[in-house]
Amino acid sequence: MKRLAFLLMISVSLVGCSLDDDGPNRLLEFAEITEAELPEYFESGESYDIVVTYLLPSACHTFNGFDARQGQGSDIKDIFIGVVTSYDANLTECNEEEEDLSREATLRDVTITGEVGTVYTFKFWAGQDSSGEPQYYTVEVPVEDPDNLDENEE
Repeated sequence: MKRLAFLLMISVSLVGCSLDDDGPNRLLEFAEITEAELPEYFESGESYDIVVTYLLPSACHTFNGFDARQGQGSDIKDIFIGVVTSYDANLTECNEEEEDLSREATLRDVTITGEVGTVYTFKFWAGQDSSGEPQYYTVEVPVEDPDNLDENEE
């Protein structure tokens, strides 16, 4: 996830092209994810939409997209998801006054390829602790065969 933060910082630093440019200067920032809607289990080969609830950092921010990455090596079934927001750094004050900064967005067509018994661990970025370490809202979802589920589990 540190690599994710590094890539975001590089992206932010590349937004402005010229020191003489007075045009919009869009900066990117992660938004805290507070909730995610995932199924009880996945079926291999199927695609799913994941709805997340997040908090805009301020009323000046707007949704910019998702940053979703798979873990490396033995953590390949770990999926890190962040909501990226943007704002115009040239704004000296924000005229938008909103009390509720909570929003929803949908990450579409997440395709599951793991075999039955595989467990996917979704780690949704939920901010940083006092030492600057990323914190995650974590949800584990197994891959199951719906034809072999016990009737008591349904």
